[in-house]
Amino acid sequence: MQSYRPLVSYVIKRYLDNISDVEEADSRVWSEAALVIDRFVPLTETDRKNLLCTIARRRAIDVYRERIRSDHEPLENVSEYLGNSTDRSLAESIALTIDSMDDADRELLLLRYKFGYTASELAKVYKCNKLAMYKRIERAKTRLAQLLAEDGIDV
Repeated sequence: MQSYRPLVSYVIKRYLDNISDVEEADSRVWSEAALVIDRFVPLTETDRKNLLCTIARRRAIDVYRERIRSDHEPLENVSEYLGNSTDRSLAESIALTIDSMDDADRELLLLRYKFGYTASELAKVYKCNKLAMYKRIERAKTRLAQLLAEDGIDV
């Protein structure tokens, strides 16, 4: 398996550019591969490569998501985030509307759309099933659209 180290490294580097992140993902790949590879009937060389590439891709994405989440602080002051839009008045209206939402909806929408949590990850955080999380997200989006419509912003 160690002969595939350059291949695994190549796959990881397609997703990550920080050396420490690459090393972290690499160590995760090999620890997972050691646990998983023996579960399968003897693998052909191609199947082994494909499995290692899949594990590498998933671990690189996990490390990337963790990096993104740790690089951001929760939204405490809406004005910090207004400079990211080309239409400042629209961005300000949307940010203020999001800020006026109840805490549960605001947190859910920010985790989903700003910080990139998946519905599955949110379901674990909120201790509910995935379908219920999709419904909660949809309801929060509907409430946001209603609030924006009241402010004259068409979505």
